[in-house]
Amino acid sequence: MIINNVSIDILEQALAITSQRFSSNLVFSAPPRALNKAGKRWRVRLKVVRAMGPGGRLSFSTDNPRLVAAACWHAYGHFIDAVLLAAPNAEVRTSEGTITAAYGNWIDRPKGSKFDPVMHSQACHCTK
Repeated sequence: MIINNVSIDILEQALAITSQRFSSNLVFSAPPRALNKAGKRWRVRLKVVRAMGPGGRLSFSTDNPRLVAAACWHAYGHFIDAVLLAAPNAEVRTSEGTITAAYGNWIDRPKGSKFDPVMHSQACHCTK
């Protein structure tokens, strides 16, 4: 995802808050990458330290879901909430659309097969 109008300090603070909520299991998959010279636009991805731990995501397969190292929908949602709380004018762009403080976070969408989709919120241990 790409986050606009924030500093690296806000991103790190939001990750610390969110990771604590998920038993210190969340980290950046790589250091956030600045996309402009002002340091206000960042490419960010989250992953989990332990795939079986809190915030871990499952694959979008209903036949044989497997653990993946990516963070789940709930972890991303709480991270985005923390960013928007610290920087209300921030804007988060994802493959599904744009999220602002006024709209867009926590919209659950189907993923995976068109014939047997899985909702984002169901592809993790958080709902089990």
